[in-house]
Amino acid sequence: METIHDGIQCLRVQFGSDIFRVFFFVGPAHTLVFLNGFRKKTPKTPPREMDRAMRYRSDCLSRIGGERG
Repeated sequence: METIHDGIQCLRVQFGSDIFRVFFFVGPAHTLVFLNGFRKKTPKTPPREMDRAMRYRSDCLSRIGGERG
């Protein structure tokens, strides 16, 4: 697990020969909020996947009205 940006964490999972990444953050009341996931095909994480996770986090926090707690 590693922190990607602004509290977003990345969980790495290997299934067979495939590697998957799932972005999440710790939300209110210490809940895990899963944002998006993808199959990793290249050495670097695609910027659009990180951008998507940041947009989803921002949207989620605006809907619940606050930062993580």
